Amino acid sequence: MPLADALLDLIPHAGRMRLVTEVLGWDADRLTCRAESHRAPDHPLRDDAGRLHAIHAVEYAGQACALHVAALSRAAGEDPLPGLLAGVSAVELQVAQLDTLPAPLDIQVARLFGDGQSAIYTFDIRCAERPVAHGRLTLVAGRELAP
Repeated sequence: MPLADALLDLIPHAGRMRLVTEVLGWDADRLTCRAESHRAPDHPLRDDAGRLHAIHAVEYAGQACALHVAALSRAAGEDPLPGLLAGVSAVELQVAQLDTLPAPLDIQVARLFGDGQSAIYTFDIRCAERPVAHGRLTLVAGRELAP
């Protein structure tokens, strides 16, 4: 299994909540991946009327960031730490719904800052070159709380 595909198993999302389908490439600063789950009729984030609103693009971007963090950890010989989405800013949505988009979502995340405890990423999501969403995410390293 290529490393890019093995990365999908390193994020905590499973089942239908694993939204990213394929890692297309990555380096120290960015990761590009693809998702096709937005068209699934049983998508777990659809509303009661069956719509998948564009704001859920943030979840796709968050999973792409988690993949990048996992890739960097694995390349350094470390196990990835669970991360938490701590902030979302400068989000611009160019569509109203994701479920009406006819092609896969291409997601690119770029790390602007990272110190091992937190990271700031920008994201850009497109569907067949059509802009879908972009913005900025802040992640922090998570840890289990003592009982």
